[in-house]
Amino acid sequence: MHSPMAALLFFFAWPGVSLDGFTTRHSVPPPETGDRFLESWLCFIAGIGLLIATSLIGGGNSTALNYLGLLAILLIIHLGLVEVLADSIRLLGFSPPSLFDRPFLASSLRDFWSLRWNRAFVDMNKIFLLHPLRGKVPGSLLLFSIFAISGLLHELGISYSDHISWGQPLLYFVWQGIGMEVEKRQKLPRAIVWLWILLPTPLLFTPSFTNLFVGGLAALISETIQGISQSSFLRGGLLIGGVAHLLVLCASVQVPGKLGWREDFQKLIPLNRKVFWTYGGYIFSIILFMSLVSFVLSKSEPLSSGAALLWICFIALFWWARVLTDFFYMSHDDWPKGPLFTIGHICLTTLFISLALLFTVIAIVASGWVS
Repeated sequence: MHSPMAALLFFFAWPGVSLDGFTTRHSVPPPETGDRFLESWLCFIAGIGLLIATSLIGGGNSTALNYLGLLAILLIIHLGLVEVLADSIRLLGFSPPSLFDRPFLASSLRDFWSLRWNRAFVDMNKIFLLHPLRGKVPGSLLLFSIFAISGLLHELGISYSDHISWGQPLLYFVWQGIGMEVEKRQKLPRAIVWLWILLPTPLLFTPSFTNLFVGGLAALISETIQGISQSSFLRGGLLIGGVAHLLVLCASVQVPGKLGWREDFQKLIPLNRKVFWTYGGYIFSIILFMSLVSFVLSKSEPLSSGAALLWICFIALFWWARVLTDFFYMSHDDWPKGPLFTIGHICLTTLFISLALLFTVIAIVASGWVS
């Protein structure tokens, strides 16, 4: 590996198997860094929202909603966090491959199973099966062995958990192996490819396992959320809001250096420079004060007093104004180019939207409009 940092990242942060991307380090992030960060970040957020919604509506008692919850978990982890983690490592100069490389674009079973879905498992098969046995075992038998091993591993994870689904996960992967053999002789239309993958999915994630695993998780989420009292919600929300404001300040102190203000300000006359720094200082102070107010109000009872509600509404309006300014006045093209700025813009915008939504909900609940 390139360095002790590469070893630490590979062994303790990265879920992949191959050392590709950890043997060298770039002086700047690899060019592909951040290209798909927004897509992965939106998958993660959509998955969180879908999981909470299905949990609250179904409470873990609806098989159909539990399957939607399973989709939410795939969005959160496979299509979301894994790629977000990859981009985070790329910002440090390493270049790990995408483990789930936009599987929805797959045009064949081979494209899906060998190139786009769970590259960690594919790389493991290359190390332990393909390279040692290639040329010694017939290709078709080797292919079926790989799918059979995957099926057996899923038997351990699924059938052993519910004690009901024995044989079904294995049958799913044998069916995929048959499809790969069919593809060697005849190209399958894309629609058939996706039907081949998705239609037998209940064999892999059986209703009994889905209700046990996702249903149990949904019930836990639903009970936890519904068990939060109004006062606990307001107190916790204000504490989270106070910390979030401090995160905004941590980002803001880096802005002058990252955006090269010192060089750009040399073009301004001294008065304009001082005016700009004065306004910047005011905004910094307001955000700091909003953080302090959030912490103080989290200890106050009740929040329905006029002064408390006024401050909460002011904070919500402040961040909604910032969000609307970003969407309708500023342009993404105005930002400096590069993965760090792309990822930073996405994360900051998410933080601003979260603050606006959080304090809007706090204002509504504190006013007594919604219990």
